[in-house]
Amino acid sequence: MSKADLMASLAGNLDDSIGLNRRPAAAVGANARPIPAQEVGRSRSKTSWEIEVDRIVPDPDQPRKEFEPEALDRLAESLRTRGQLQPIQVRWDAGLERFVILMGERRWRAAQVAGVKALSCVVRDGAIADGEKLSIQLVENCLREDLSPVDQAKAFRALMDLEGWAAERLAGQLAISKASVIKALSLLNLPESIQEKVDSGDIPQSTAYEISKLDDPAAQIRLATAAAEQGLTRDDVVKQVRRSPSKKKAPAAKKLPAARVWRVEGCRVEVSRKSGVDHATARAALAEAMARLDAELAEGQAEAA
Repeated sequence: MSKADLMASLAGNLDDSIGLNRRPAAAVGANARPIPAQEVGRSRSKTSWEIEVDRIVPDPDQPRKEFEPEALDRLAESLRTRGQLQPIQVRWDAGLERFVILMGERRWRAAQVAGVKALSCVVRDGAIADGEKLSIQLVENCLREDLSPVDQAKAFRALMDLEGWAAERLAGQLAISKASVIKALSLLNLPESIQEKVDSGDIPQSTAYEISKLDDPAAQIRLATAAAEQGLTRDDVVKQVRRSPSKKKAPAAKKLPAARVWRVEGCRVEVSRKSGVDHATARAALAEAMARLDAELAEGQAEAA
């Protein structure tokens, strides 16, 4: 036996001796310590817990409510043939006396379909604020490959609203492009009939994004119908949007004032520039003026000394 094998064996024996590799035994005798409800039906592995499927329940507040049966069947078959590749996350609910799913409800549902008796779980200890719990679930939903385009856009929007994020911040958190977020969110501004065409695959998401550039919902519906029925490509739709009188006009650039003037301590302070003065330019100019004034004062004090 090699040194590594010997150490592994000793470690395993030590774990056995202190009970890490055993499920809690049933209480025996009048003086035996009652087993806490959260210890029943689970056993420890190296980095997670093996918890019986019937000891786990879905979170009633989970933002995702629908699960495609065919996708669950495919995942169930993967669990049968390849096993569980990633633990789910759960928290203990003393009121329910069950482990409530934080992340991984699809895997739990698929395990039931596959007849799997226990799942590998990471147990989150301690109280979890509602906002943090929802954030965890929304992040998972945002990255689900089987989400429909509209459901993913709704998950994006819900997470942005919860965290107060702009599209760029969300893109950074999910490691996707800002353009992907913007195109997804554009679906939420379209009539429901067009959203249904996107989810059914009648219209590609990229085409729907171009249609969203039309200002008139009726014009959007007409173009979406033509795209679905006539098989218009994205480029075809782009050309029609450009020719349409109902295309959304880009907001006119706000003209900057040529000068900014303040009255301070009876003095008139002005920052002016022919091309206009915005807030950043005014701040930079005033900061530079202050730095020069401080330098002049320091020079005068040095000469006086």
